[in-house]
Amino acid sequence: MKIQLMVGSESATTSISSRIGIPAGNRTQSRGGGSGGGSGRSGNSGGRGGFRGGARRGTSRGGGGGGRGGGSRGQKRALCCKMSVEFDTFIESNKRWFCHFDDDNYVNVPELVALLRSYNPLKDWYLGKPSIRQPLEIVSRHNKKSKVSFWFATGGAGFCLSRAIALRMVPMASGGKFISIGESIRLPDDVTIGYIVEHLLSTPLTVIERLHSHLEPNKSIKLKSIAKLFRLRHFGDSKTGSKSGRKSGHNQKSALDMKQELSAFQLKDEGNRYYLNHKYEDAINSYTRAIVRNPSVATFFTNRALCYLKLQQWEQSYQDCRRALEMEPNLMKGHFFLGQSLLEMDHFDDAIKHLQRAVDLAKEQKLNFGDELTYQLRVARKKRFNVCEEKRIKEEIELQTYLNTLIQLDKEQQLNKLKSEVQTNAITDEQTAEDLKQMIVSTTDQRTDELNAMFAELDVRRKKREVPDYLCGKISFEIMRDPVVTPSGITYDRKDIEEHLQRVGHFDPVTRTPLTVDQLTPNLAMKEVIDTFLMENEWANDY
Repeated sequence: MKIQLMVGSESATTSISSRIGIPAGNRTQSRGGGSGGGSGRSGNSGGRGGFRGGARRGTSRGGGGGGRGGGSRGQKRALCCKMSVEFDTFIESNKRWFCHFDDDNYVNVPELVALLRSYNPLKDWYLGKPSIRQPLEIVSRHNKKSKVSFWFATGGAGFCLSRAIALRMVPMASGGKFISIGESIRLPDDVTIGYIVEHLLSTPLTVIERLHSHLEPNKSIKLKSIAKLFRLRHFGDSKTGSKSGRKSGHNQKSALDMKQELSAFQLKDEGNRYYLNHKYEDAINSYTRAIVRNPSVATFFTNRALCYLKLQQWEQSYQDCRRALEMEPNLMKGHFFLGQSLLEMDHFDDAIKHLQRAVDLAKEQKLNFGDELTYQLRVARKKRFNVCEEKRIKEEIELQTYLNTLIQLDKEQQLNKLKSEVQTNAITDEQTAEDLKQMIVSTTDQRTDELNAMFAELDVRRKKREVPDYLCGKISFEIMRDPVVTPSGITYDRKDIEEHLQRVGHFDPVTRTPLTVDQLTPNLAMKEVIDTFLMENEWANDY
């Protein structure tokens, strides 16, 4: 695992650089007073894989301003300058993760690395925890009369950026541009990161609960428990820690409760490691033990449900997803895994309902899963369509057989009636009787041929049940509902191209030329063609 871990103390950074390739010396420290000066104290910790740096903003012995909004403009600029250097150093490296922690923290590197292994650095991830209870609202840089809101991960808890999202930040954060944005919004470095990632790039913050571990004084947490935390804030002593805890308003947990909770999450992390190594049965065992320790965490159930999916144990996965959704009805992964289980159990309507709910929740919660969710939804709809097609074909064959049987029965009845009339001398002329017989046979054969020809024509039309490529979008490959054309002449479905512009970048995905939303023009001619096709082929709505 290659990560770049940034802290404020050079000695702390150097102490673990040999293990994970961490560049040192990207921050400066002041021992004296003045605005924004740090205490300069640093030292290696005795915790497993951990270290502590010197104190950061708001802890100056001199007279610097403290708090999120405190400090002079120069102090905020200094913080952004250091963050800018850290970011550029990461971009120039070959590391997969950019992790930043304020330098008054202990960081448990092995536990942090174990966490990052459960996330794909090639996808957009912004991991951390906010220090406020609601999104931060600030005045827009471009329109002073409007406001924008976003979450940000506080540096006091630490945050990590995947390489994928960091590369998307390059146009607005590299080469000193990060400093300019920080000055324009007049906020510190960690807030500026949140502004860029959450607001400008529309990538939501993924909250990592275990980054916060100051629910009780340090001395009340046993060493074994401390070794399982990702990050531990430095309080100085137990008295200071207790005071800080009271000010924060958090309810103190007993040491026994904390130990049980950490043990459950430790088992969950163990299960995650088994899962990444494709040891699904071992992972299920670890998740089950975690559930026994703490049965109130919905994530434990969804993690186990995913393992059951891998083992094709659909019923067990279904049951775990149900229990998870009982605890958290808006748990996106609960609906997603439940939909997959129902799909494999051939409950197509319910599967589509839960998969659609997962897609909607991902949009509401700004979760980026690429095409994974919509792909499963398309698979479910196509399977339902295919099952309906097979049922319809079977019914048509049965109907054709039944109608042919009726025609033959009618033929036999008419011939028997003719024979009876000849025997009773109702028809005495043999030629007339023969002509009537030939007419009955001819009429029956004609009706049979017409019936079979009609069903044969239906078979041909059924085989041609394909949506033309020109009616499908270039991104989702589904039938376009609101076609728009770009200056390059490429037609897209509006929702797909707008999502691309928002999440990926302002360029045409086919021609790679610059593109903005206001350049999209409704393709009315294509819209008319699509509407006509759907009117004549209603089956395409469920394709």
